[in-house]
Amino acid sequence: MLKEPGISKLLIIGIIIAVFQQWCGINVIFNYAQEIFSSAGYSVSDILFNIVITGSVNLAFWFDLCSWILVYLEKTSRDKRKVTGRN
Repeated sequence: MLKEPGISKLLIIGIIIAVFQQWCGINVIFNYAQEIFSSAGYSVSDILFNIVITGSVNLAFWFDLCSWILVYLEKTSRDKRKVTGRN
């Protein structure tokens, strides 16, 4: 499968995008949360509270996204199975 034309190129592009994604976005907040909140002037207990709140909000949105993805896959994959006859 990896020897098919175009597949290895897509795999390399996907890996590069995943690596760059780790350097930006919410991962920066999670990795440097203590430094960010302490430079903003928060005390240690407030820093821990803010980290817990940030993680909880991220977890809630992750579950929400997963539910939307499951609904989408349920709607689209059933129609494709009817047309192609594959599982």
